[in-house]
This record gives sequence, C-alpha cells and structure tokens, in this order.
Amino acid sequence: MEIISKTNDGLRWRYNISISCDEVNVAVMAALVEKAKTVKLDGFRPGKAPVDVVRRLYGDTVKQKAIDDLVTETADFIIGNEQLNICFNYFTDVLKNDESGVEFALEFDLMPEVELKDFSSLELTKYQVDVSDEEANTILENIKSARKKWTEADPQQEIQLGYKVSIGLEVKQQRHKKGKNDTIQSMDIVVGEHDSIHDFWQPLVGAKLHDVREFVTSYPVNDAANISKNKDIACVATVRKVMIGSDYSMDDEFAQSIGFDNLSKAKEWAYSSAEEKYKTIAREIMHRQLLEKLSDMYDG
Repeated sequence: MEIISKTNDGLRWRYNISISCDEVNVAVMAALVEKAKTVKLDGFRPGKAPVDVVRRLYGDTVKQKAIDDLVTETADFIIGNEQLNICFNYFTDVLKNDESGVEFALEFDLMPEVELKDFSSLELTKYQVDVSDEEANTILENIKSARKKWTEADPQQEIQLGYKVSIGLEVKQQRHKKGKNDTIQSMDIVVGEHDSIHDFWQPLVGAKLHDVREFVTSYPVNDAANISKNKDIACVATVRKVMIGSDYSMDDEFAQSIGFDNLSKAKEWAYSSAEEKYKTIAREIMHRQLLEKLSDMYDG
C-alpha cells in the first residue's frame, strides 16, 4: 500500500492510494480459500472443493468482494495510522483496477481544531419562576369554559341547539352492501356543533325523548372513504337520552370532572403546570445567552 498524493480544500481532504498487485492477489486467494470452506459442489464433500474449481465458478464475484474489503481495510488503516479525526464517515472511489493493482481515492472531512478558552468568566442570568394565584386560576378557568356539566332534561323537553343527544341510528341504505341496514346502538351528538357528523343533528331539533325521526341525508363531500360522498342515505334515529349543558362552578365537582379529588388538588396541578412552563422558558433563555456569549468569544 502506498499513499500517492494528499490534497485538501480547507477541511476537505483527498488521498490517492495504490495497492500493489501482490497485495490484491493475496487478498483474493484468502477469499477463495474461505469460499471453498463453505461452498457445496456436486462431487465434493462440503468444504472440500478445490480452490481452482471455486476460482472457475466464483472467481469474478469473490475477487470483486475481496477488492472492496481490501479498499475498506486500507482506508481504515490510513485513518487510524495517521490519527485523522474525521467528521462522520469517509468516501472511497476505485480509480483503477488492472494487472498492476488497484488505485482508489479516499475523501473525508477533518474535524476543525477548536481552541478551548477559559469559560470561568462567563456570566448567565438565571430567572426565578414565581407563579401567581391569577395565573393558576386562569389555567383552570380556561379548562372550565371549555367543559359542560350535562344533566338529563325533562322527558317533555324539546331538543334545542346546544343540547347533547344520545340516539340509536339505523342506516337503511348501507354504503357497501345494498339492501342491508347498518345499526348504531348509541351515538352522542351535541346539537348544532360544527364538528358533529355532517347534518345528523338537524332533524333532531324539536324532538323529544323516545321520538323517532326518519330523514334522508348524504355523506359530506370530504367523506374520507371517498365511497359514498354526495350519495343520499335514509336514516331512522331514535332519541334515547336528552341532556342539557350548564357551566361548572369552580368547585370540587368541576375538579373531579377533570380527574382530581378536589379543587385544592386541581389548583396544585395548575401551579405546577404553569411553573414548569416558565422553567422551560427560563432554561431556553439561558441556553440562548450561553450560545450568544460563546459566539462572541470565538468570533471576537
């Protein structure tokens, strides 16, 4: 093995390396011997095939792999022997492969040398987190405003916008199998909500508990299955439950609705949640300060 040349453009280096014909022949012969130990050929016991026979049958394939392995081993040796601190991995390119041997290019990027400066003079501002009662209460108020307390309506109460309705639904014209009905035992709908399933809620306005409403609707244009969009379907909806929503008070009942034993526990969580948020922000500010100061040290 011989290093023919070394060139660089900044930290990008290129070595041109030659491997002699003798070195290639030794590597190929070793690879053929190893192949002979494992190959199974008719007329020979496993692992007992003559090397010459293996050469005739597998010579080109074995030689190419032997050269590839030799190039990699040579590149690894040079990187280690010259104690090159390279970035990531290197790249090799075989430039010549003939009776005189193999020549290949080895390319890599060196890690830049960085002067380790004295960081003892660096000063960073550490921000203290102080969560106010107002901040914690705001978190709980935002959660409370997005929740409703549902109570069952009077059986004679007509369904209105904003009511929560549980219905049983029979689809008389199934999307996939004509003539067979689909049945949904229970479907909850908040009447008037935009994210309710298409317009199923519209025929329910004015109905009462146990009423049955028959109506024809269609799957929306953006039907994900793209099978029945804009196709009419006949439905029968039975009202099984009607509930009226009201706002929660800031009390234990509200706390329990969001998974806490009482309001005191909910407030503890709100404090810790806000505190963690501000601690994260404070750490990010310190990281930014550190990066800016390090940048000033090394740019200046």
